[in-house]
Amino acid sequence: MRTLVANAIVFYNSAILSRLLPRCQACGSEKALALVTSTSPVAWRHVHLGGRYAFRVGGQAIDLDAVI
Repeated sequence: MRTLVANAIVFYNSAILSRLLPRCQACGSEKALALVTSTSPVAWRHVHLGGRYAFRVGGQAIDLDAVI
């Protein structure tokens, strides 16, 4: 079970970073680009593992582009 949760966190972080990278490249901010390229998708200190999570809001999947 722990491996599944860890893999889900890495996937979620990777998906966010993958969508964020082109936006940072397009805006031309070297500081933002450096931050995104140096961030590891394996990090999860921002995830509260004891929390309650809703992966669908109102029956709809969460829109990662809206999150970014």
